[in-house]
Amino acid sequence: MEEWLQKLKIGDEVYIPDRFDGGDIKKVVRITPTQLIIGYPGYEKRFNKKTGRSVGTGIWDSTHLWSVTDKIRQGVKTGKLKRQAKLLLNNVRLPDKDTELQEIISILSQHQKSNTK
Repeated sequence: MEEWLQKLKIGDEVYIPDRFDGGDIKKVVRITPTQLIIGYPGYEKRFNKKTGRSVGTGIWDSTHLWSVTDKIRQGVKTGKLKRQAKLLLNNVRLPDKDTELQEIISILSQHQKSNTK
């Protein structure tokens, strides 16, 4: 039994990992004797109060709750910024001038090199 789960109250934050987008931090919206209900209006997920495991999901959607730490909070923030940057890059209209294109390529190449070190 995870003791920190037993101490959660309505309004407390928990981290829900997700294999597609890295996960997110959500709030406890309701508590029953056996379950924690996490989410916001229109979105609710249920978790076992003793184990933190998701309830009523299949094996491919199974997840569990994590306690929110500064490291997790920073990871969620970084993940959101990366997704936003990728969306913007996918929709950017590239200039027609060679010098501007070379400058863009140079900037992106520098970041590509720094990520492979």
